[in-house]
Amino acid sequence: MPPLRPTAPTEAPGRGIQAIRVSAWLLGERLDTRVLEAGTVLATSPLAISTQGGSVAVVFRYGAVVLFDSSATTLERFLAKLDPLLTDRLATPEREELELLIRADTEQIVDAAGNIVQPDRAIERLQLVADVLAKNLVLSHYETRVAAIFDRIEPLAQALRETGRAGVPGKTLLQHIGLCTQRRARTRRRGTRRSPEAVR
Repeated sequence: MPPLRPTAPTEAPGRGIQAIRVSAWLLGERLDTRVLEAGTVLATSPLAISTQGGSVAVVFRYGAVVLFDSSATTLERFLAKLDPLLTDRLATPEREELELLIRADTEQIVDAAGNIVQPDRAIERLQLVADVLAKNLVLSHYETRVAAIFDRIEPLAQALRETGRAGVPGKTLLQHIGLCTQRRARTRRRGTRRSPEAVR
């Protein structure tokens, strides 16, 4: 994983508004969270813990982690700590970075600029934001993989239409179809396991 570049602290975008950096990562197929439960647990379902740098990390057993208000150094160290806990680590992790705006006088969830807005930084709200971001990464990851599988299947399907033969062993074709079906099933399960609702 390439080293993360330090960034300057974020200034509040306006009076009464606090901006919190959010960094979401999809690192692998599975993440063993049991070791992390021995640390400073802030909440469960999903598991939220305090990192050594003082930021909040929300971790998911399906290989995702979302960190709030984390420096580049803290983020890099925390991701390194997760590395031995991963199963089927992704060669290129999926990631998304954004700002969460804390504004006490708002009822918005997303502002006109597309920023996520919450009235406070209660742990339940951070869990909600993390849940949405983590599942979005999973959906994006599997959509890309399913599209790649379809790209491989399409020439075979065309050959079947034109010649009645796929040009590859039947077992290979079935493997492609089976893999595609498996990926789509995983995406549906993870995307609908717990539909997040706005915390009021």
